[in-house]
Amino acid sequence: MYNRAPLLPPVLPPATWSTRPLNTTEGSATFASLSGNQITLQPGSYLINATCPIRQSGDGTMQSILYNITASTTLLEGIAMRSLSGSDFDNLTPVKGIITIATATTVELRSFCTLASYSGFLSHHRNE
Repeated sequence: MYNRAPLLPPVLPPATWSTRPLNTTEGSATFASLSGNQITLQPGSYLINATCPIRQSGDGTMQSILYNITASTTLLEGIAMRSLSGSDFDNLTPVKGIITIATATTVELRSFCTLASYSGFLSHHRNE
């Protein structure tokens, strides 16, 4: 599941966890469904390997998470990245790990930036 991005990605507001857009699926999967930027997972164990592209200008921090909408908790925390002062900084904020869920659960990818940022690079990107 990923976002088929427009030429100019949306701006992430500063100091707010923002839902990442997801709007495309490939193949067929009976264990997951996509609706409104959220993924509903059936019970089981999952290897999560997601990257969220972010472009940020100035000295700031960025991070992405896998958020459990059903239980209002964070399932996986990605690595926090720091951009350099005075430069545009393109980065892929990774969210990786194994999760196990016992009941159907709705999740979404979220990103946080200390400065206003683009939710991607100025070209095609994928959240996988």
